[in-house]
Amino acid sequence: YKPEKNRRKHEKHQRKPIKASVKTTTFGSVQPSIKQGSQSFGTAISLEEIKSFVKDISDGGNSDITTDVLIQFIIDYPNDVDILAFCIGKIWDFCKANEDYKKSVISTSAPDDILQAMKTHSNNAQVQEQCCGALWALCSSPVNRKIIIRAGASARIIKAFVEHSHNEDVVSTGLGCLRMISPDAEARETISALSGIDHICRAMKVHSDIAWIQRDGCAFLSNCAVDVEKQQVAMATDIEIEVIINAFFNHPNDASVVNRCCDAIKNFTNEESNI
Repeated sequence: YKPEKNRRKHEKHQRKPIKASVKTTTFGSVQPSIKQGSQSFGTAISLEEIKSFVKDISDGGNSDITTDVLIQFIIDYPNDVDILAFCIGKIWDFCKANEDYKKSVISTSAPDDILQAMKTHSNNAQVQEQCCGALWALCSSPVNRKIIIRAGASARIIKAFVEHSHNEDVVSTGLGCLRMISPDAEARETISALSGIDHICRAMKVHSDIAWIQRDGCAFLSNCAVDVEKQQVAMATDIEIEVIINAFFNHPNDASVVNRCCDAIKNFTNEESNI
């Protein structure tokens, strides 16, 4: 295994291969090691061994090495949903907490690998949730968002909504990511082509009592209402108006929900025919 094989072929974001050596950890007959950019995991390894190994590596504080280990497990165990959910979940956790991890992860094949896991295991809610969360955590900058969008995140997240609209965790993390990427025109085109707004509105109706879903759903609708580059405002559909009003009535004391409802209404009313 050579970490540089997982690097994105994008000069601006490509980082140098790992040069560091890390102390070997032994798990019975399995002896994982990383040294001078090479790695050996033996013939088999359990989830508990992977968890212990990842902890030992991440405790060393090198985000590049930890990222490479997690990605290699994702590549080596594409059909093990427990290993995928754990490794992608760790990417989510690390990227939420540390900017170094965001830089390490975005410079690799991770966005493509995460989206492939979503495609392969489209019926597994846990994998979908962890993948949406990891993509969400990576979307902290315009450059990162563009990489995520061009990798195909918009379409894959909408498909997760279609498959798991009744799962609160998938809807919540999916909306978090869509809220971040929906200001981008390219993302909105894909969302529109897949009737994404309707799918999000239906999910909001299913989870009408969950404040953060209503908040992020209204923020998403607000983003989709206006095309800043073209100076155009979308026509509000009946279901969009319905879910925004319902969010008002169901969460009148939650300022974050009310504010996002107001933003959506304000954006729609920039078009006279929406009034």
